[in-house]
Amino acid sequence: MPASGDSLEALIEKWYEEQIRQALREELEVLPQRLQEVIELHDGLNGQVSQNLLEMGRGWSRSREWIRQLHNEALVLLRLPALDKGGCF
Repeated sequence: MPASGDSLEALIEKWYEEQIRQALREELEVLPQRLQEVIELHDGLNGQVSQNLLEMGRGWSRSREWIRQLHNEALVLLRLPALDKGGCF
């Protein structure tokens, strides 16, 4: 039994969550910095509270539509490598 008192299942869950976070970080690295920030803020990554498009636009002094377009662009770019790797989407 682990010394911290965590069960084996809890330790596996923590490890799995960290693996997912690492995989997300690696995937986001293909994006320009601004698009990374849009995804991170909108989806609440890196321990941040997720923000809607209006909140993000206010923070950057931009329109909600401008943020929406950036978010969509980021999603398109994230999907492109899956096509190159023989993905189904």
